[in-house]
Amino acid sequence: MYRGRMGQKHQTPLIGEAQTHRQHYVPCFFLEEFADDKDRFAVLRDGHVCGNVKPQTVGFQKNLYETPVTPDARDGMMLDPNAIEKTLGDIENHLAHEYRRILEETVTMRPSDGNSERIDRICDISSLFIAFLIARSPKYLNKTVPEQRRNILEHMRQHGLGTSEELARLLSETTGEDTGNWPLLPEQIADHLAKLFTVVPFAAGAVDSSAMMEMAQTLRNKCSFLFLTTCENHPFIGLSAPYITADGTDPTLVFPLSSRVCMICTADGQHTFHKQSVNNRTLRMMNRLLLNADINGFKFCEREDYFHSMQ
Repeated sequence: MYRGRMGQKHQTPLIGEAQTHRQHYVPCFFLEEFADDKDRFAVLRDGHVCGNVKPQTVGFQKNLYETPVTPDARDGMMLDPNAIEKTLGDIENHLAHEYRRILEETVTMRPSDGNSERIDRICDISSLFIAFLIARSPKYLNKTVPEQRRNILEHMRQHGLGTSEELARLLSETTGEDTGNWPLLPEQIADHLAKLFTVVPFAAGAVDSSAMMEMAQTLRNKCSFLFLTTCENHPFIGLSAPYITADGTDPTLVFPLSSRVCMICTADGQHTFHKQSVNNRTLRMMNRLLLNADINGFKFCEREDYFHSMQ
């Protein structure tokens, strides 16, 4: 696994400074679906509402996907700097096109005219996006990366890559590069790979067995889908992370995909699909649910008055 990664030619040095420090865990193309015609929205965080916010200025953490070359690295020196961020950007460029397509189809389709191909595409892309959003979040990374790091480190040791000297020799033999005065610490290499394989599963060559794809497949295989749509200027409140509730019934995931589309997935094993346009009363009920959702994140809406009128 690691030999394959080390065998790649790098367009940038393996060790260097990150050029992009604002690393989004909530994709900008998704946030923009909740902005008004001036590309602004209101944000609710920690009980405080801030209006006239650009979507690009929220949902990021400094150097989220970076790994310092050493735990106390000076001058911000990172392993494979911005590699994960750049790869996520490439994925988003493709996913954004498909995402906007299914939003348009969901809004315009009548409850009775969905064919199986269209329904499969809407459910597939929606499920993949949910898994993509969860897997790249700081909360999920903090939970999963430590165990991943231990597993990768053990794998490296079993394959003769458990020391800095062995790693440096492999790098030199496969790429001709050297790291100058910086050591290649196995623990740091394992940390970088753990992040990479968590948010970009195809980098490990095991997409189907990745946690991200398993999440997407669980939604598709175990859930029924209900898509609620609303009219322009009467938006859903957006969430930075999915809201999951049980309440003694089948687990249900509630997540607005845009100002006009809200997805509800219920793990009932029935595999049904429904689309429903909502009236103002139902919209208000849904927004109150979303406003009160405990997601350990932030909320946003193109209409600031929705936050104030429901608090």
